[in-house]
Amino acid sequence: MLLDYKRDIHEKTIEAKETEMAHVIEDEMRDIEISLAEASSCLVASADAISQYALTYNFNQISHIMKNIVVTTDVTDVFVCGIDGIGYDKDGRDVSIGDKPYFEELLSEYSHGGTGMILPDDYGEDGKQETLLVSHVSFNKKEDGFIVATMPVLALSDSLFMDRFMADRVAVITIDGVILASTRGQMSEGAESEGGNSFWKLLPPEVSKDTIKLNLSQKSHYTAKVDGYGYILVLPMRTATGGAVILIREDQMDLMTAKDESGLWEFAVKIAILTASYLIMVLLAHIISDYVENKLREKRLAQKETDPETGLLTKNSSGEEIQGYINSQENTGGLLFLIEIEGVKQKTDIDKTILAARRKAFAKMLLANFRASDIVARIDKDKYLVFLKGVHDDKGVRKQMDEMQMFLHDLLVDTSEEAFAHAGAALCPENGRSVTELISSAEQALKRSMEAGTGKLSF
Repeated sequence: MLLDYKRDIHEKTIEAKETEMAHVIEDEMRDIEISLAEASSCLVASADAISQYALTYNFNQISHIMKNIVVTTDVTDVFVCGIDGIGYDKDGRDVSIGDKPYFEELLSEYSHGGTGMILPDDYGEDGKQETLLVSHVSFNKKEDGFIVATMPVLALSDSLFMDRFMADRVAVITIDGVILASTRGQMSEGAESEGGNSFWKLLPPEVSKDTIKLNLSQKSHYTAKVDGYGYILVLPMRTATGGAVILIREDQMDLMTAKDESGLWEFAVKIAILTASYLIMVLLAHIISDYVENKLREKRLAQKETDPETGLLTKNSSGEEIQGYINSQENTGGLLFLIEIEGVKQKTDIDKTILAARRKAFAKMLLANFRASDIVARIDKDKYLVFLKGVHDDKGVRKQMDEMQMFLHDLLVDTSEEAFAHAGAALCPENGRSVTELISSAEQALKRSMEAGTGKLSF
């Protein structure tokens, strides 16, 4: 059980660490996302404003709008161009991007409208990690073109993730796996050596690229254990299409969670020891209680007439005890049960031997179910009496009636199909102020039980 609990602690500790990492990384990634969102919104608004002007004729007005984008956002440069890729930047310098490899993507994705993000051809070279924000423009509301802004992604969060956690790979990527930002050190070195800016080239073989892309596209948080590797967290951005991906080797996770897990395990062991100690104390208390009760019962029975076959009180000795209690100042009422077993076989010597053993077992069962102060007797061949001193209020009577009914039910299961028991109950003093009256009332209740069916209890 402790091993199962330790395994559960291990899983819960890892889950807590993953949640902690997700919160911290989402907070830091939010800086990137906010900057991208602000720049994109400004670009869209500027595209709408520029659509009132002609690309060449309204040079001054368009330049002023582009300069305002740089002033109000994290964008470092802006230019406009026509469908042929020819235009100018915010400072009036000529721009021609028609020969750039990314221009084909720009034309295919945004020539008929829309806003989005593409990567320049020199992304990641010489320490440059910039992305291009693109918005379609209809100059003078009739000529197609583009407004393009340069966004230095790493500058948005110079302390990305702050190396607070151990991780094999941590990066903010586009849905195509292009790294927009990453932790410094091993990750950046790995990216350069593996071919620049593709996160997919850094994936361990056990990690599925399709799983990452699916959760980024559906903007679904994803956490999972990867067999043979470790753990993966995918945290999509809310506005842009992309997000953070964190890959953690199993040994790294073990190191991060070792301290917390050790504390929880020590606490669990202490709780287990305390629980075991408590159970042992309860068990000892029951053993001592049973021992004391048995000694008290033996002492009391030694002074009374007992049935030689079962060791219980006889009808006469039990009657004297009950009457003595009724007449005493200790009398606070009581509950009397008469129990009769029916259907027992007595045809052969073997039947009689079995019956004698069963009577002893039944007597032992009766004594085990009642207190040492209760009066338990065999008053006929297969008829037994139980008198519970002090049981008189509604709650106590109800409890004892329920327990007697359960006792009869268990007896039906334990005995042969031919043998079963009924019981009748009488309350002192309501149903009798003497032993004779109480037994008579209980006999009438017992008769009703036998008429009602097998294993019944009547009052």
